[in-house]
Amino acid sequence: MGRPPTRPKPLRDGYYLEVRNKGSNSGVKIFRDTLEEMEDAVLTYRKSKDVIVWGESRNNEWVKDKKAKAKAKAKAAPKAKNPVKAKAPVAAKEKPAAKEKPKVKASAKS
Repeated sequence: MGRPPTRPKPLRDGYYLEVRNKGSNSGVKIFRDTLEEMEDAVLTYRKSKDVIVWGESRNNEWVKDKKAKAKAKAKAAPKAKNPVKAKAPVAAKEKPAAKEKPKVKASAKS
């Protein structure tokens, strides 16, 4: 008998949901091929169990994560059609000059 694998199993392409007993912290992940099958399973299990919908998996990645990454990437990179105008360099702020004392005229001493 060998050592058990530590690498997680690859995700199949389809929809995942988790079914738990009410009040439990652990549950069973259930896989369905289509969205309709997953929605039917949710309706069936939610009568007596807690159901958590994990989402869709494609090519061993969650689809939601791909969309979020693409959205963040689009925000980070400026679009080529609308070039961003370069801002003029900001000059270093100078300290305000000390207030000058008014010059007192020398009085003529006799």
